Amino acid sequence: MDNKTDYQTAFDFMLEGDHEVVVFGVLKRLNVRPWHEHYQDLVQEGRLEFVDAYQKYPDQRDDEKQMLSYIYQSVKWRLLDKLRRSTRVSTPIFFWGGRNTNQPIL
Repeated sequence: MDNKTDYQTAFDFMLEGDHEVVVFGVLKRLNVRPWHEHYQDLVQEGRLEFVDAYQKYPDQRDDEKQMLSYIYQSVKWRLLDKLRRSTRVSTPIFFWGGRNTNQPIL
């Protein structure tokens, strides 16, 4: 199969039934609520990872429960990495420096 067909199959599977709920379940588990400033971005990242994980899963897709568990973990790890990176970049680190000063140094 070509790459376009693979992606279409994966997207169709995600939209079939309630499989997309996996992405929202991961976001809830990570305590990312709809009012979070990057919520919609993380939803899209989760959907993309869902499709990627579906494609990486072995060709034996008979056990849907096990496959969705694998996809859930993959989505969770990717979104957790995204959240860690954004926190690490946006959090300033304060050092208390100087011999006789109580001023923070950025």
